[in-house]
Amino acid sequence: MKITTTRFGEIEVSEDRLLDFPYGIIGFEDCRRFCLVDFGGPESPFTWLQSVDRGELAFVIVDPTRFFADYSPSIPGHLLSDLGLESLEEAIVAGICVIPGEFRDATINLLAPVLINPVRRLGLQAVLPDQTYSMRQPLFPPQPAKTKKTAEPAVAGGR
Repeated sequence: MKITTTRFGEIEVSEDRLLDFPYGIIGFEDCRRFCLVDFGGPESPFTWLQSVDRGELAFVIVDPTRFFADYSPSIPGHLLSDLGLESLEEAIVAGICVIPGEFRDATINLLAPVLINPVRRLGLQAVLPDQTYSMRQPLFPPQPAKTKKTAEPAVAGGR
């Protein structure tokens, strides 16, 4: 199937690579079909979650454990059941990233991860019941502020 997208132009996606999000993504509940598109080549941890229904809608996603090794969200059992999963280990877990201009300022939503059952090709965005995680967690450590060197004062006169 051909999909016309804003970012990638027209792309070909086989039907067996489509993901069904029965509840959509928060704020985009009307968009229910997505596909994954490589972001930056095979070495990049990032992927695009591209809407099939709206070509202009795509989210940058990444496995949160690539940046936060201790990330282990507690997913309610009914959500795993909705995806046909026995445990979270069977799922692809991703966070939606926001990249505001500078890539180094990117944030990730750890509070509402995207869960995908790759076998059944089902996905959903889960809002975690506890507030342990942030919706706007910086992906990269803050850069130390650059200190301006001030010029040495000129000494008037000589010896």
